[in-house]
Amino acid sequence: MEPSLICAADADFEEIALFQQRCFEGQVGEAERAAVQTFQHYVWKYTLLQPARIAELRRNGQLVAMCAAFPVQLSAGGDPMTGWQICDIATIPPERRKGYFKACLAVLTDTLPSTDVFFGFPNSRSAPQLTAMGWRHVDTLSPFVGIIPNLTAIETVHRVERFGGSHDLLVRNFGQSDRLRIVKSSAYMNARYCSALRPIYSCYVARNGAEDCGWIVLRTLRLFGVRVSVIMDSFAVDAISRKLLIRHAGFWSRQQGCLATVSFNNQWRMLDLLRCGLIEIPSLLMPRPLVLMVSGKRGGSTDHWHSYVGDWDGL
Repeated sequence: MEPSLICAADADFEEIALFQQRCFEGQVGEAERAAVQTFQHYVWKYTLLQPARIAELRRNGQLVAMCAAFPVQLSAGGDPMTGWQICDIATIPPERRKGYFKACLAVLTDTLPSTDVFFGFPNSRSAPQLTAMGWRHVDTLSPFVGIIPNLTAIETVHRVERFGGSHDLLVRNFGQSDRLRIVKSSAYMNARYCSALRPIYSCYVARNGAEDCGWIVLRTLRLFGVRVSVIMDSFAVDAISRKLLIRHAGFWSRQQGCLATVSFNNQWRMLDLLRCGLIEIPSLLMPRPLVLMVSGKRGGSTDHWHSYVGDWDGL
């Protein structure tokens, strides 16, 4: 059996949802998987900005294994490149340990431009296989947890339903970095966080007069049986704007009846967040450490990233 490569436009999203449910049945995180292993979720993810590519391996017409990748724009120091986030790696239980995952991934990487960057946040089963195939560990996103002591809304932080030109101006003027990152353009942010297919996020911007000074994206989640708020993505031009955004997240968290606020990223530093009530904890204490891995021919330029939990497709 050899995998075949299809475009998202030709995918059977209902079949993919049922297949993913079967592959992960009985594993930890059942409640959250029930929210993402749906027809609507795969339509959203596989058509985010440009169509995803899906490698499928079938026996007698039945799906046995699959692996998908969707494109995003990356940048480091103003140098643009195309990134493909690998996701939805799955093989039905009776067919595991037969090399099907490796075959599906090879079909994806061999048919896409060699200058592109392949990255992902694999689970504990897939990570060793990626390592054996030459993928590199870049970072493990640090978890931050706490109760942000703020009871009132911040007047200069405003909710937005869509991102626009002022956001793009902010990204162009302040969003450059020598570290590789997903370009958080208004097109990306609207597709990622403002889609009617995934109406679970609340987006806010900090403003100084007419100028945007930063943004923060929030959602709720049950973690260890407790309702928490999650900072999915955030950026600020300075420490004051960042503090205001995080304080507003604390107010929003209380509005939603959440016990605490959490985030995963590799940009914050422990001492910077203590005054906001957030502390860094060991990633091993979390049910699923977010391990970032990368592959591609660009060498060391892909080994230094800025990343937030929102860069992972799982939440």
